[in-house]
Amino acid sequence: MEELKILQKTERLREARWWEAEPGGRVHCYLCPRHCHIHPGQAGFCFIRTNQDGRLYSLGYGAPAALQVDPRSGAFAACSTGRCAATGLEIRL
Repeated sequence: MEELKILQKTERLREARWWEAEPGGRVHCYLCPRHCHIHPGQAGFCFIRTNQDGRLYSLGYGAPAALQVDPRSGAFAACSTGRCAATGLEIRL
């Protein structure tokens, strides 16, 4: 059976920030309080950060899932999930 490729090399694909490499190809993601230790080919608890060949990538970079317009100023903000996966708190940019 052929391996499912969820990570596609595109212009929007960016290496994640706030992580460290570990022995055996694992990575330690410390973006949220969960501090996931992610094995190669797997994703973290949030399913938005994935380990590909010992490097951590963010699958949601440049792809907002929600937009908010401030009626007072007409400005808008975007976020990739709208809520923190670890705490459930609302994210505002």
